[in-house]
Amino acid sequence: MRNIGLFPLEIVLFPESIFPLHIYEERYKGLINKCIDNDEEFGVNLIFQNKMHDVGTTAKLVNVLKKYDDGKLDINIMGLQRYKLNSFSDGEEKWFTGEIEYVFDKEEPLDELLLLEALKLFNELVDKIKIVNINKILYEEITTELPSFLIAQKSGLSPIQKQELLEMHSENHRLAFLKKHLKTVIPVLQEAFQIDKIVKNDGYILPQQF
Repeated sequence: MRNIGLFPLEIVLFPESIFPLHIYEERYKGLINKCIDNDEEFGVNLIFQNKMHDVGTTAKLVNVLKKYDDGKLDINIMGLQRYKLNSFSDGEEKWFTGEIEYVFDKEEPLDELLLLEALKLFNELVDKIKIVNINKILYEEITTELPSFLIAQKSGLSPIQKQELLEMHSENHRLAFLKKHLKTVIPVLQEAFQIDKIVKNDGYILPQQF
């Protein structure tokens, strides 16, 4: 168990993903500056339709892109470790704080065939929608132990689908989820404009772009 500052957002932050944020609210300017000064992590939980989901991801500051005269900040953050929020408070600090415990995947061998199938579908999607600055993911170039979260960043998932993926305790289950999703998305590419818009607006900064 540990206690950390919380930053509820309308996004799902995946482990090892990089996400840009514009910090403008006073309480969160305080939280981010505290994390900068003390080299601390904070937690990101999805808020969607007035509900805060209790599984989130710790985050660290990658860099400060811009500081404004009024204290606003443009920053990049990186997702680290998933956790379950056991309790939260807005009492002692200006921002929310929460007591968390980390969550982990169950131990299992990675289904390499399933990974290859999910990658094939993702790369087919990239080919079809022709999005600038989003490259295919090549099996031989994968360095992460959690490739499902890399694939998920630009697969056009809804916030609830992303949260469902985040809450799974199995890499193979996440890959199967993505395979099913991509199989559904690709045949309806007559709606390519909408798919293109969703994927472009996912927000994640892929390693090739950062």
